[in-house]
Amino acid sequence: MKWLSVLVCCSVLINIGGCSESETALTHLNKAKTYFDENKFDESIIELKNAIKKAPDNANARFFLGQLYLHQGSGLNAVKELEKAQEYNYSPVKVLPLLARAYILVDADTDILALNEQAQLLPDDIKIRYLAYKTLAAIRTENIALATEAAAQANAFDSVSLYSMMAVAYLNLAEKQVIKANTQVLRVLTAEPKNPDALMLQGQIATAMNDHARASSSYLQFAQVQPKSSVVILFLADSLLKEQKFSAAEKYADIILLKLPNQPFAHYVKAIALFEIKAYRGAKNHAEIALRSNFNRPYLQLIAGVSSYFLDDFEQSHHHLNSIVQYLTPEHPARKIFALSQLQLGLVGEISETLSGFTSVSKEDDKFLSSLSYQLAELGAYQDAKALARQVSTHETDDTVTNAEQNIREGMLKLVLNDPSGIQNLKAALAQSPGMLSAELALAYAAIQTGDFDQALDISQKWKNEYPDNPVSYNVLAGVYLKKRELTKAKEALLQSLAIAPNNLFALTELTSIAQRQKNDQAAKRWSEMAVIAFPANVKTLRQHYGLFKNESAFAKIKTLFETNKADLSYGILYTEALLDRDNIMAADQVLASYPSSITSPKKLWQLKLFVQKKQDNDINYQRLLEDWLQTNPYHIKPVLLLVKQFVNKQQADRALVLINKSLAGPHKDNKMLKMAKMQLLLEEKLLREAKDFYTQLESEGMNKKLSQGFQGRIYLLEKSYAQAIPLLKAYYTHFPSSQNIILLASSLQGDNQANAAITSLESHLVSNEKDDKVRAQLANLYLQTQPDKAISHYEKILTRLPNNIIALNNLAWLNIEKGELETALLHSKKAMDLAPENPNVVDTRGMVLLKTGNSLGAWKASSKAYKISNGQDISIALNYAEVLISINESQKALDVLQKVANNSGTRQRKNSLITLAKSN
Repeated sequence: MKWLSVLVCCSVLINIGGCSESETALTHLNKAKTYFDENKFDESIIELKNAIKKAPDNANARFFLGQLYLHQGSGLNAVKELEKAQEYNYSPVKVLPLLARAYILVDADTDILALNEQAQLLPDDIKIRYLAYKTLAAIRTENIALATEAAAQANAFDSVSLYSMMAVAYLNLAEKQVIKANTQVLRVLTAEPKNPDALMLQGQIATAMNDHARASSSYLQFAQVQPKSSVVILFLADSLLKEQKFSAAEKYADIILLKLPNQPFAHYVKAIALFEIKAYRGAKNHAEIALRSNFNRPYLQLIAGVSSYFLDDFEQSHHHLNSIVQYLTPEHPARKIFALSQLQLGLVGEISETLSGFTSVSKEDDKFLSSLSYQLAELGAYQDAKALARQVSTHETDDTVTNAEQNIREGMLKLVLNDPSGIQNLKAALAQSPGMLSAELALAYAAIQTGDFDQALDISQKWKNEYPDNPVSYNVLAGVYLKKRELTKAKEALLQSLAIAPNNLFALTELTSIAQRQKNDQAAKRWSEMAVIAFPANVKTLRQHYGLFKNESAFAKIKTLFETNKADLSYGILYTEALLDRDNIMAADQVLASYPSSITSPKKLWQLKLFVQKKQDNDINYQRLLEDWLQTNPYHIKPVLLLVKQFVNKQQADRALVLINKSLAGPHKDNKMLKMAKMQLLLEEKLLREAKDFYTQLESEGMNKKLSQGFQGRIYLLEKSYAQAIPLLKAYYTHFPSSQNIILLASSLQGDNQANAAITSLESHLVSNEKDDKVRAQLANLYLQTQPDKAISHYEKILTRLPNNIIALNNLAWLNIEKGELETALLHSKKAMDLAPENPNVVDTRGMVLLKTGNSLGAWKASSKAYKISNGQDISIALNYAEVLISINESQKALDVLQKVANNSGTRQRKNSLITLAKSN
């Protein structure tokens, strides 16, 4: 229940004046009491500090100073002095309840609870006050059971005591029994109107009741009673803001910022207040400071974005508004500002989505719409569905419409947050205002996105009946069919749209796409030519046109447009794509370099820069660019995923896991792709315990059953529970047939002593995946011992496609040794050595091939090198080395090597044979 926690505590620095050497601590203490009686609290504090300077262990002075600080609301200072008073054995009856309240002010809830044992010695009437603070501390530490117990205990002592009523009120508010809490606190304030604890609680109760005027009044009274409290200033600023008393709220924000220059909430208040008077530069600055402190309220982004626009800072306007535009209603004025920012930045392709559902309701709106191209207003099926609302004015202004608009906002926000109940909000909006097209359009969009195609089709049919001469209705219908992948029906709707409006960008580009998907290149080219003639400067039409024709004419159109509009990023990206398609890497790199990267850079720009580095085989720059992307925009998932892949490819799994964990703990905590990547990586690295723990977490979050089977099967495989792994991995391979998954299944079958079944599964996979050399290599490995001829056949097939495959070359060399094909063995082992001269297995095989061909010296050189590289730890290499040593009459050295070889049931017989041979030499 963090709503009751104190937000900020800060002490007030007071200049301490000098004091006469002749004055004693008692003199200062007496002066302090006199000043206190005269309500001269600052002077009293100075005298008490002077008294403590004279006598640091004076418990009376410490207690009096702590009490005075507490009286003024200075929590930190009060804690310091009251703890000292307690240390110097000041009366617990007096100090303990005050210390508990001081702890409340500084959010030290565990310290309050730690006073419980000492509090048991207090008289009942004093203990009740401690129990009230204990109740609040328990609530703030989310221990409702303890809070209930403390409140009940206080109530049992004296049900009409002010602080027993406070304890009950705290508990009632925590349990959302606001009316009961309100009744209790009013009873307390009737008895003691200036009780600061009751005033603070009354303000919080009033806030919970949305009675912000009463909340402000309560906090203001608290501030008068506790003038040094910084906490109340935050509460007061917040409630005044909610009352829309912006100027008054700003004054309190200024007070906070004098003490805490980076306090995010104060900057939030300042941003809103300045925005209201159109002081945009100040509003933008304060909003951005608050946002940098992770005070990431959508309203702050709205203020920062709109203010940036009016300051002609279009990049920042786009950056801030891009984060919230999806939550804004179609008619929200910030959508217009966002669209204009997109236009200024050249992000033309995004404008139609921004203005989806916007309705012109004034001449100002008409002027705004006329400044944008009519063709852009007609883009896309889903986009056009919302564009229709822009052309229909609905001027209702009654409360029903207001409620409907609220339902739209709430519904869209819920859908963005994957809450399907948002659909009900949209339906409610239509019920409240059936003529509100924006609600109907929003419902159509939601229906398409959630797969409720019947709902979307019903709405589009209704629009078609009501507006038969508007092509947008047919474009909307086509959009629904495209989403359903019913291409023929989509094509029919688009042709009807073109019959009404021949220059119809969406219809032309989508007909081009449909023709491509239907493998009708001639039709696709025809539609594309029409689109380029009608819209010669449109990025989408030019991209489609070049993709279809790929000739000098198509390239020239893009190049000309780029050269005359170099500042337009969308044209730069299009031209770069064309250059890369023509393998002009250097020119593409130069174009991309002319566009600096920033947090507002589109994903496509980063991707193209990465692609150029890949094409140049510059792995260092590729990784550096990925890291730059991630640092520049940590909220984008793409650089995270690519960097994880980069680390995995470089066998840096630990770095990949660190990055994944950091991302999941930060801006990507709910990203399913990252979670799947983490699970996959844990399994690949055989981190069994971590994999099992994370699997349990994924299961609790509701993981896809098919994925769950695969992960559980792999966990069983790591545990060597092969029989349990087999059925799960079979199902996993059925759902997701891949090289890795069939190898996992084969491994589980092999582990379960079903070698033939493992072979059969791999062979079956190769029937439909003949070029899958990863699986073929696995199958060849299984054939090594039992059917070497088949192993040779498979390795040779691998070499036809991958002539530099080291494993295939090495194993073929070994198999040909055993087969007696020594010349072939020599060829394969030599090539393997050329490719991997430091691989101990490759060098070992080379040694044995040379030994079999009678080259003992060459064999000795190779085998000794293999033995050295492997540090004598590989048993097979060690035995081969011993055999070579015996062949050159180095029997004693061979015996020394054999003595170091560990006993192993699989190699014991050979080891013993070599020992016998060495001794007989």
